[in-house]
Amino acid sequence: MFRRWIRQKEEERAIALRSDETGETEALPMGWNWEFFFLGWTFGFPLFRRKLYGLGALMAIILTSLLIARYYALPPSGEEAERMNREIMAAVPIGAIQACQERGEDPCPELLAAFWTHPLWLRTSIAFVSQFLLMFAMMGAHLWICFRANDRAIRARLKRGWRFADPESEALWRKRHPRRQNKGES
Repeated sequence: MFRRWIRQKEEERAIALRSDETGETEALPMGWNWEFFFLGWTFGFPLFRRKLYGLGALMAIILTSLLIARYYALPPSGEEAERMNREIMAAVPIGAIQACQERGEDPCPELLAAFWTHPLWLRTSIAFVSQFLLMFAMMGAHLWICFRANDRAIRARLKRGWRFADPESEALWRKRHPRRQNKGES
């Protein structure tokens, strides 16, 4: 039911294009791209399907970077965590820890300094911050592409020699993009 409603809405705003070379006619929807909204997290697959290779590559690169950052952002566990704890405890003298306990300081500043400057912890925290930033980049690009992908697909076909199949499609396109169409005509 929901799929039928989406298809009906897309057909109401579809632009019919015809290729002069092959004679193929295709109806491309305008506006919000529902297919990319739901499937865009699949390495930009819907963009490659619409022959928007640049945007598809951008989404694939961002998602791959996000997965790599996610792997490095995992906190150390097992042997790696034990090794980190041993190295931190070796870096802080026992006397400093005992002095902190006697003064009632919890957490001990020397122990915290050793923890925050440990290379394994730095790698994890840098990866976590980069993962956070990549996630916002991914969401921003995802929403921007949802708004623009259909129009870019139509524009790409028009640049490759496709023509409007009927006057209604051309009128609908010019109504939606009056500024872009009038620049070249004057």
